[in-house]
Amino acid sequence: MIPAGFEYGFKRRLNVVKTRPEDWETPTYDLSTYITQVNRMKRNCPVLLEEGPIMRLNPSEAEPVVYLVKFREGRKGRVLAVINTTREEQPVELNDLGEILGDPPSAWEDLTPDMIPLKLQPSLNFNLAPLRLRIFYNPQGEPVVVERPEFGEDDDSES
Repeated sequence: MIPAGFEYGFKRRLNVVKTRPEDWETPTYDLSTYITQVNRMKRNCPVLLEEGPIMRLNPSEAEPVVYLVKFREGRKGRVLAVINTTREEQPVELNDLGEILGDPPSAWEDLTPDMIPLKLQPSLNFNLAPLRLRIFYNPQGEPVVVERPEFGEDDDSES
C-alpha cells in the first residue's frame, strides 16, 4: 500500500477521512500508470505475491548492481531482480542465467514494468539505466536449496 497522493507527488499528507477533492494539490508528477503496471506484474507472478526467501547473489555491498533471487519454498517459481543502485548507467553481465532462474529457458520472462522486455538467453549482457531495475521470472524454476547453518552441541544459540 502507498499513501494517497504519493503517486502524484503531493507535498501534504492526505487524511482518509477529512480530505476532500478541493484539498488536492496540483500534481508534481504522475506515477499512476507505473503503479498499475507494477500491480499487474505482481498479479501475474505468484512469487511476488507471497512471503519467501530472498538471496543476494553478489555479497559485496560495494558493487553498483545488486542481484536478488526470490523463490517459493516447496513450490515452483523464481524471480531475479537486477538493480542499479547508482546514478550512472551500469553494464550487466549474466553469464549463466540458467543457474539463477532454473530450467526451462523457454519459460523465462522479463516482467519489468515500463520497459521493453529483453529476450532472455542463458548468457545475457545489457546496460541498466541509472536507479532502474529489471525483473526476470521463471514460473517453472525449482525452489533454491538453501543450506541452513548447523548448531553444534556446544552452541548456546538453541537455548
